[in-house]
Amino acid sequence: MDNNLNICVLSFATGNIWSWAASVFKNNKEYCEKHGYKWSGHYGLKDPNRPTNWSKIAYILDEMKNGYDWIFWIDADAMIMNHKIKVEDLIDNDYDFAVSHSPCGWCTGTWFINNNNYSKELLEYTYSKEDFINHSSGIQVDAAFANAVYEKGARIIVHDQKKMNSLPPFRFFNKRNEFRDFTVEAGGFKHSATRKSFEENSFEKGDFVLHAAGLNNLGRETVFRKHKEYIIK
Repeated sequence: MDNNLNICVLSFATGNIWSWAASVFKNNKEYCEKHGYKWSGHYGLKDPNRPTNWSKIAYILDEMKNGYDWIFWIDADAMIMNHKIKVEDLIDNDYDFAVSHSPCGWCTGTWFINNNNYSKELLEYTYSKEDFINHSSGIQVDAAFANAVYEKGARIIVHDQKKMNSLPPFRFFNKRNEFRDFTVEAGGFKHSATRKSFEENSFEKGDFVLHAAGLNNLGRETVFRKHKEYIIK
């Protein structure tokens, strides 16, 4: 992979999560400074007329106008834990996107977008899928993107989840041994999220990203505080 790529790491946070997101942004910005990437951290919704997660598509489309070769989108509840791993280790210019496969399907919480015309058109099409705006799956953007790819096609690298999107240790989801397997239906796709899949994809020291998806604000703050010592720089 070309080590001279112009790469942007992009994220946004809202005021209700800033008590813990500020430290995530600080850490992720330091990662960018280490590798010479552009950090672009934003505050507030890009599209206040849709649920929060849709603003990521609007932010990505806007950032694509700045001519970066690749954009690394990372949710505000995802912290880069291993600063020795480079974006270039996870992307390939022959592809349009790189994503990870979570128990609920492809995850757009951390993903890589090749800034080309086709990627732009596919993201615009994803954004146009209004039937997914309030989709009952709870993974509206993930579902819209997966279904857009199914309909239009795209060149996608699908990494194992722990390569770029590790979950919090399973105990954070299963405090009283109450975890139950569940199924997510997202348009043309159906995913079975099992206890085993959550256990297998739990963060371990050396993993690239710790993504505190599925936890409330207190849970996210606790996860990041307890794992701060595991950050590798």
